[in-house]
Amino acid sequence: MQAVALGEGWYLPGRRRAGGDQVGQLAEEVFEAGRADDLDHPRRDAARVPAQRLRAGLSDLHRFYRAAEPMLTNVRRDRAAVPGELRERTDATDASYRDALLQVFAVRGPRRRRLRAVLGHAVSFWTWRSLCLDQHMSDPEAVRAMTTLVLATADGSDSRWTASAGQ
Repeated sequence: MQAVALGEGWYLPGRRRAGGDQVGQLAEEVFEAGRADDLDHPRRDAARVPAQRLRAGLSDLHRFYRAAEPMLTNVRRDRAAVPGELRERTDATDASYRDALLQVFAVRGPRRRRLRAVLGHAVSFWTWRSLCLDQHMSDPEAVRAMTTLVLATADGSDSRWTASAGQ
C-alpha cells in the first residue's frame, strides 16, 4: 500500500477515493498514523504532537470535503429526507473524526467537554463550507483557524470566557 503525505511528516496508508465505508476510516487512520510516528520518533516534543496531528487530520478532512463538496452539500442539506441508517452512519462518522482527534489531548473535566464540542465544530462539514466557500478562506487558512481555536480550548487559554460564563 502506498503512503499519502499529510505534511509535517505525518502519513496515512494509501487511500482510495473516499466512498461508502472508506469515509469512516479517516479518523482511525489519522490516529494510527500519528501513533506509529510517535513510536518511530520517541524524542519528538510531546507538546507538539496534538497540534501536528490536528493539522494533519483537518488538512486531510478538508481535502475530502473539497473533493466531495457537491455530494456532501446535497446529502447534508437533505438530511431529514435521507434514510435513518444513512443519517446514523453520517453522525457516527463525524463523531469518529472528532473522537480520534480528541484522543491526543490530555485534558479532563469541563475543559474536555468544551474541547470535544470545539473539535466537533472543527471537523464539521458545515464549518468547512462556511469558512472556505462562504467566507472564501483557503483550506490551509481554515485549518490554521480551527487549530488555533482547538489549541486555545485545550490549553486553557479560554479561561476568561469560562469564568464569566460561570463554568
